[in-house]
Amino acid sequence: MRKLPNFLIIGVPKAGTTSLYYWLKQHPEVYMSPIKEPHYFSQIGNKDHITDWDDYLRLFEGVKDEKIIGEASTSYFHFHEKAIPLIKNKLGKNVKLLLILRNPIERAWSHWLMYCKYGIVNYKDDPLKVNLLGSSASWGVKNPILTYSYYSESLEVWLREFGNNLKVMLFDDLRKEPLDFFKEVLLFLDIDVSFDPQLEIRNVSGKPRNWFVEKILSMHTVQSIIPLIPTFIKIPLRAFLLRKEEIPNEVKRKLKDIYYEDILKTSKLLNKDLSFWMEI
Repeated sequence: MRKLPNFLIIGVPKAGTTSLYYWLKQHPEVYMSPIKEPHYFSQIGNKDHITDWDDYLRLFEGVKDEKIIGEASTSYFHFHEKAIPLIKNKLGKNVKLLLILRNPIERAWSHWLMYCKYGIVNYKDDPLKVNLLGSSASWGVKNPILTYSYYSESLEVWLREFGNNLKVMLFDDLRKEPLDFFKEVLLFLDIDVSFDPQLEIRNVSGKPRNWFVEKILSMHTVQSIIPLIPTFIKIPLRAFLLRKEEIPNEVKRKLKDIYYEDILKTSKLLNKDLSFWMEI
C-alpha cells in the first residue's frame, strides 16, 4: 500500500522552511520528501516541479515505519485556490499543516537579496526604483517580492478550511530560540520531543560581493551543490562570498506603508499582537 503524506509545510518563502525541513529530516520518526519543494498541490507547472500524481507518490516510496510523512512547498499558502481542494481530495482533511510567517518587511527584503544572490536581478540595482517594487515574474506572479508578504487573505482561507490542523508559527521565534521552536513543532506532530537535531540555519540571503560571485551563484549546477556542502565549510564560505545588507531606511519606510493594513488583519486573525513587525 502506498504511503501518503500526512504533513505539509505550506509556506511562506524566505521564512525558515528550508531550515525546518532539514531539521525534521534528521528525526527518526519523520520522512521528508527527498525533493523539498515538489509544489504538486499548487500545480504551478514549472519545469522543476511535479504535476503528476504518480510522480508525486514516488517521492514517498522510501517510507518505512515513520510516523510523519511530509514535504515543504512554500507555494501552497498563496496558491490556496488550487492547493486546498487538491490537498483535501488527495490527502484528506486531517492532514497536518504548518505555516511559518515572517515579518513581511524583512521577508520582502530577504526575497530581494535572494534574487540578487542568484542573479535574477542585478545586485547593483536600486531596489526601490528598479526591482523591489516591480520585480520579474516568478510562479506566474508579476511581483513575488511584494506579493508573498501579504498574508491575511490567504491565512483566513486556510484557517477556515483546516482549523486546528493548521499550526501557524513565527520566524522570529525560529531565529531567537530555534530549539524551542523545533520542540513546539514536534509537539504539534505528536512525536518524540527529546530528539535534538543539528540546528543549521539554511538558505541564508545576502548580496554577492561582486559580479563574478553573482555569476557563479546563478549557475544551476552550483545551486544544486550548495545544500551538500558541510556546515563547517558553508558558513565561512557564505561569509566570504556574500555580504549582509540591512534594509535601507527609504525602502523600510515604503514597505511599512505597504504592509501596515495587512499586518493589522493578520494580527486579528491570529489573535496575536504583531505590532513589533512595524518596529524594525
